[in-house]
Amino acid sequence: MTASERRPSDEDRRAAQYAALEATATDDDEDLDTVLARMREARKEIARRQRSGST
Repeated sequence: MTASERRPSDEDRRAAQYAALEATATDDDEDLDTVLARMREARKEIARRQRSGST
């Protein structure tokens, strides 16, 4: 396995960062329960990706 196969590209990392930012961003008018549910799902997805070895 080469280094490029082990590491995500800058574009992949940037996409993951934007996805995390979007998942944790809140709108003042948004229901708190909705925000918490979205954050819970984002954490589950992150954990799933970490377990599978993908980022």
